[in-house]
Parts: sequence; C-alpha cells; structure tokens
Amino acid sequence: MIFSRLLRIVALVLGCGMFVPVSCSLIVFALHDVPLEKVDPGSRFYPNFFRVAAMSEGSVKYFTLSELPKFKSENPDYSFIVPKFQSHCKTFICYRVISDTGTEQIIEVEEQPDSLYAFKVWSRYRASHSGFTPISLRKVSLSIMFYAFLCSLVLYIIGRMLRRKMMVLNAQQDDHSATAQ
Repeated sequence: MIFSRLLRIVALVLGCGMFVPVSCSLIVFALHDVPLEKVDPGSRFYPNFFRVAAMSEGSVKYFTLSELPKFKSENPDYSFIVPKFQSHCKTFICYRVISDTGTEQIIEVEEQPDSLYAFKVWSRYRASHSGFTPISLRKVSLSIMFYAFLCSLVLYIIGRMLRRKMMVLNAQQDDHSATAQ
C-alpha cells in the first residue's frame, strides 16, 4: 500500500511536463552558488588555472601563476594595479575590480572556456603595485549542464512510463472490481 502510493508520487513528479526545465534550472542555480575555494599560495594544483591581470606598457596582460616568472622578466615595468572603472575583456578572459583602496585592489578575473569540456574559472586576488596574493578560485565545467539535461530527460521518460503503467494497472483494477460486483 505504502509502496503503491510512493510509486504514484514518483511517477507523478518524474512524469510531469515541468520536470526537465525545473530540474535543469535547479542545477544551474546550484552551480551558480558553488562556494569559492580558498587558495593556498603554495598549492601546486592551481598555477595552471589561476589567472592574473597586470598592466604593462599601458595595456592589460593576462597570465597564469605558472607564467609569472616569464611575465616579470619580459615586462620590467609591470603593475598589478589595473584601471578600476573599466572592465577589460580579451577574447575569453575578463577582469573586474571588486574593491579599491588606492594602494590595493581586489580583482576578479573570469575565464570563459572555448570548448564545452573546459572549465569556466574565476580567480580572485588582492593586488598591489608590485605583487598579489591569491584569495580564491572557482571552477565550473560547462559540460555538466549537458549531462544534467540528459539525466533529467531519462528520468522524465522513466516517469512517463511509470504513469502509463499505473494507468493500465488502475484500469485493470477498475475492470476487475466491476466484474466482481
């Protein structure tokens, strides 16, 4: 009896026409609120993901932590303080200044992937003229939406099949009870 009621509720929820859009939307909402990971400056995992923006020769240049020594040697007049009232985008990378005290800024660099299977990465750091300190890093794979949609679709199909099966069973029970009377 309880199993039958539970099965009916599952069939109703999964077979509902709004199940796929709602479940995909909830996944997008959940991904949007992924907490930022605190970055250990000595971490060996982050140097290839963590992006930094710096001013050199009047233009903004982007590099990863692993490219920092090369950047410093090729750009002797660099500064990690960037223009605060503009957001700069270059192909798939943008920065924005979150706060500015005059001598220090908190900057967030957002890297858009150029393929479905890459990560979207947000790097946040505290910058001064001569250096920076990583604060946080957030990575999200965009391919997760594709898999979320497939899973939602499969569950929806299962729900529709369960609803049909429940309707057939209910019709048979009604026929059986009608013939018994």
